[in-house]
Amino acid sequence: MKDLVDEMLDAIGKQPVRGDFMSVPDMGYEPSEAVATKLAKVLRKTTLSPDAVLTADEVIEAVGGRAPVVRNWLKDSVVPLKHPTGRVIFRWGDVLNAMRGAA
Repeated sequence: MKDLVDEMLDAIGKQPVRGDFMSVPDMGYEPSEAVATKLAKVLRKTTLSPDAVLTADEVIEAVGGRAPVVRNWLKDSVVPLKHPTGRVIFRWGDVLNAMRGAA
């Protein structure tokens, strides 16, 4: 039996490669890198814990909407954390609580 399998593998190895093993038809979707980027954004939004610490730009990306509007709302509605480096950062739970109050 082993000899038969070895012969089959040798025969397969001698055949010329005719392209992809399983060709995937082009369905007109975006490149995989763009899809992966979108998936990463969705996963980031859905996996943020209330204790996650975000910069203003990250909050704007997670909340969505026009950046100037969200930035002004953020300044008016959420108290930033005091970071040792002086950066302005926000706790995601505080952002959510402010959003609940605005609704």
